[in-house]
Amino acid sequence: NETRTWSITPRLESDLRFGEAGRGSIRYSSRGINSNSGGLGDQRADTWDLSLSDPGGFRFLGWGIDYSRTDLDGGSGANSVQTEQTLRGTLFANISSQFRMRGIVGRESNDYEDGVETSSDIVGGGIDWYPTDRTAISATVEDRFFGRGYDLSLNHRMSRSVWFLSASRDTSSVAREL
Repeated sequence: NETRTWSITPRLESDLRFGEAGRGSIRYSSRGINSNSGGLGDQRADTWDLSLSDPGGFRFLGWGIDYSRTDLDGGSGANSVQTEQTLRGTLFANISSQFRMRGIVGRESNDYEDGVETSSDIVGGGIDWYPTDRTAISATVEDRFFGRGYDLSLNHRMSRSVWFLSASRDTSSVAREL
């Protein structure tokens, strides 16, 4: 069996120069799998991500807003395209230059269940800790439509390498992961 994968991800990121650390980005990603295997078949995932944030916008408080839309095509018939949309708002509390807390609210919708649209609220929180200039630790926990989701990460830069460890629980597809 032969399996082919492809990916294209143009990205526009800009320092929009609002506030001290205002940032904005637009990203499109298209990934696909073509396979002669009956198990994988043909799949495609198209994703749009838009975000604006200023974590230190009001010194102690900051803000962020993120929107994401993913269209997943399982390639197995007329109802094979499934859509997931997520909108999140984040309020940052900058406790110190090394520690930040986040409160998260949002809304998500999908039609994973036989084309039936389901929507649910997102409520969560997180922390960002920078114990040194080279180390970043981040943890996020959210209540989502599938239960408790999380994203934990550790990033440490050394003179000639970068170590990155992460663990997460989220929705995914084979096309999106590859």
